[in-house]
Amino acid sequence: MKIVFLIVGTLIGSCTGIPKHSYFKYENATGLIKLQEKEEEGFRLNVRLNLGNQWSTGPFEEPGSPLIIWPCGPADHEQFKFEDGLIKLKANDKLCLNVEGGAGAGRLLNLYPCEHDGFRVPHEEFNMRSDGRISLKQEPNVCLNVKGGSITYGAEITTWPCGTFAQNEVFHFSKDGMISAKEKPDFHFNIQGDLTAGSRVWLWSCEVGPHEAFEFTTDARIRMKMKNEYCLNAEGGVAQGHRIIVWPCSEEPQPNELFKYEGNTIFSVTNPELGFNVAGGGMNPGDEIVLWPLSEESEEDDGEEL
Repeated sequence: MKIVFLIVGTLIGSCTGIPKHSYFKYENATGLIKLQEKEEEGFRLNVRLNLGNQWSTGPFEEPGSPLIIWPCGPADHEQFKFEDGLIKLKANDKLCLNVEGGAGAGRLLNLYPCEHDGFRVPHEEFNMRSDGRISLKQEPNVCLNVKGGSITYGAEITTWPCGTFAQNEVFHFSKDGMISAKEKPDFHFNIQGDLTAGSRVWLWSCEVGPHEAFEFTTDARIRMKMKNEYCLNAEGGVAQGHRIIVWPCSEEPQPNELFKYEGNTIFSVTNPELGFNVAGGGMNPGDEIVLWPLSEESEEDDGEEL
């Protein structure tokens, strides 16, 4: 059996066996922890929201939400094109925006196959009006609207009687295919979850939110910068493959919430051989963060000592 010697401060940054999906860059000013391999694409650590069937007011309504990677910038889930009354997903133009349950007010917007069964229906036809409103083509007095009027993270898009230029119903369709709120252009249409039929449309932003801003504390914990009663935690203890989740900070630091950032890696103080790693190595949006050996060499049974 191979024995691997790891010395904190020597291993980090010096061992060439560290996989690229274990390198991160921390920005103290913003609190962002970016995936170094995909920094240009805006990939950063992000606490996945536990929504159930409805939007909850913050990402920490249910402790245990996993840590994932997520991009910032135009991506498949937030780029659309307007063609002949249909708002199509750029990445898959067979999927269109669709008013769930039929044309009418008070209904949510989702993703659905365009002209399903070969027929176009009234609740998938829209007018992009010069005043910034998006109305139903066959019911021009019904417009798309930010539900509840609050232009913020996770606000759902619904239909509502067109008002007198209410700011929550005025949008801008940019050249890169993003549909943003005119009042707060950083917030734009985004498909919640997978790009599949039935996925809802909500607002999201590239601004730093409470679900993606972190700080490293003097007692070796990673705390949510804007919700500092929550810390990152190795689910079920410090072990290979265990997910990193958000959890209420313990009164006294526990072994599974002790981490250190050094040499662009984040590793467990309890077991420095294990560090943050994008599960599977594919580095795709939504991939979870797990503890994994920082050295690929450590997974082999035979070979020379490191």
